[in-house]
Amino acid sequence: ANLRDVSNRGKQLYYSKKFDEALAPLTEAALAGNAEAQFCLGYMYFFGKGVAANEAKAFELFQKSADQGNADAQCNLGLIYYLGKSLPQSKSHVPRRDWCAKRGCQGIPAIPKIF
Repeated sequence: ANLRDVSNRGKQLYYSKKFDEALAPLTEAALAGNAEAQFCLGYMYFFGKGVAANEAKAFELFQKSADQGNADAQCNLGLIYYLGKSLPQSKSHVPRRDWCAKRGCQGIPAIPKIF
């Protein structure tokens, strides 16, 4: 199957809450740079859905997705920063906090996408 089919299958399973089955195709698509797959996988890692909970991994995946313009990931990243969860220790991430606060939840009707 091509990457688009893999990504679509993973997202279909994810939105059907079949997280265990969604893990492999979402991981493949996320590693290939698919922003929506990165977002979905980030959610799974944040809440331990189909995987062991890992906030640092979730943060990394949301960051990759947000960098590609995924508004849901930007919102979740902004909320993670706001709540002080999974913050990297590097000072290089401080400007990202401002960016997420400004762009993270603009235009999204249901702000608490993750919480």
